[in-house]
Amino acid sequence: MTIQTLQEDEPALVSIIKPLHTQLVANYLLVKPDDNESVRKFKNLLESGLSNTFDIEDENKNLEMSAFLDLRFKMINFMDDSLRKDVEQKVCLFLKCYFEINNFSC
Repeated sequence: MTIQTLQEDEPALVSIIKPLHTQLVANYLLVKPDDNESVRKFKNLLESGLSNTFDIEDENKNLEMSAFLDLRFKMINFMDDSLRKDVEQKVCLFLKCYFEINNFSC
């Protein structure tokens, strides 16, 4: 994922937040052995702030489901298999309830 990806959506879509957060933490904010003390503190502070911001359970579920449904992120591994299966079940349950409430039949 790149800055170009962010610039492609006008306005930006909510579905990009979870994959972007995951990639930032996994690829850029991991403390490396050769990082100096200032860099370590900065990375830890930024990662902690991002994690606290996105640690609200209901919001996190919505971010995961929107990213799961966005075809651009099907090949990006931002969810482990367990989380992917859990999100898939939530999406299916949501759709089932939606169809039942609105009297749709498949």
